[in-house]
Amino acid sequence: MGRRWPPGDPSYVTPEMPEIEAYLDTVFARMGNEDGVVMLDTAAAYGFSEERLGQYLRARPDRHAKAFIATKWGEEFDVVTGTSTICGG
Repeated sequence: MGRRWPPGDPSYVTPEMPEIEAYLDTVFARMGNEDGVVMLDTAAAYGFSEERLGQYLRARPDRHAKAFIATKWGEEFDVVTGTSTICGG
């Protein structure tokens, strides 16, 4: 939901927030039941995914307790140039 995948795929269309919200609402409705937790995988390398996930959760604070968020580091993605940079070393 944050960048073109696979890279260079011209058929990929970046989803807008209403589509992302509808998808995540469905995920939480199906998986985030009384005892369930929704695992959300994100990273800076995924473009706008962390920002969009943050927007979603800010608008639905009741979902925080049902969300397990895994984010990773080591690669940065520049949304303007569409290039990745490996960090650290």
